[in-house]
Amino acid sequence: MTSIFLHGYGSTPDSFRSKLLKAGYNLPQHSIFPSGTEEDHLFGGRRWFPLSQNDEDMRSSLLDPVSQIEQLVSKNSTDHRQIELVGYSQGGMIALEIANRGLVRIDKVITYASYLPAPTPPQKSRSTFCTSIEMFSSAGDFFISNSKVKNSSLYFRSEKFPNV
Repeated sequence: MTSIFLHGYGSTPDSFRSKLLKAGYNLPQHSIFPSGTEEDHLFGGRRWFPLSQNDEDMRSSLLDPVSQIEQLVSKNSTDHRQIELVGYSQGGMIALEIANRGLVRIDKVITYASYLPAPTPPQKSRSTFCTSIEMFSSAGDFFISNSKVKNSSLYFRSEKFPNV
């Protein structure tokens, strides 16, 4: 199994790894922690895309980092190893959009305090591209409400994703 961990807005790969270890998360041998694509001047870390109150704007902003992570998935799935995406906040949005697009095979998505902004059904069936999605809400993330997480979960169920 290869796990790709996508940090949230204003964080860094090292900070995300440290928080996971502190929480007792058992990191797989093949763990990858890519860095957000932009510097975040507000919190001093990295971000994947600028935040917006408009879900349509946010969805279009996240497409470039989604493509970059899809390339990383493709590069690491050549030996038929299972791929798991784990994302917090913005990182989880990227993971959910990758599952929604269905262009690369991922076996599992786990997100914390994340939702799928402005979902649009993709062109192809994804039932063989993502076998499990686990979404957890967080009272600690002021930007992402529990209702956004729930609505994204309902969207994936309506799109016939298995094991949501």
